[in-house]
Amino acid sequence: MAEIIKQGKCGDNLTWTLDNEGLLTISGKGEIQDYAFFDSPSPFCKNTNITKVEISQGVTSIGYYAFSGCKALTSITIQNSVTSIGYRAFEGCEALTSIEIPNSVTSIGWNA
Repeated sequence: MAEIIKQGKCGDNLTWTLDNEGLLTISGKGEIQDYAFFDSPSPFCKNTNITKVEISQGVTSIGYYAFSGCKALTSITIQNSVTSIGYRAFEGCEALTSIEIPNSVTSIGWNA
């Protein structure tokens, strides 16, 4: 069974957990906040332990640079409550081979 090794907040009403198998789960209601790559990087920026991301129902947007540089990330599942994906949200995710983007997403930022 997977054990949670890290956790935190990534928006006003959103929490994240990272388990020892590399699964990052984001849950709650609202937006994953915007980040800046150098000045205020996301808690996931350049994290090589993350292999899979699951964004739960209730999350409405994925902020700028949210998963930038997660080089081991291979798959992302996004629920249909998400309507936008921010600028460079998945930039540098070199191993990414699978992403499920629901029809609810109406805006995808440059270089996402």
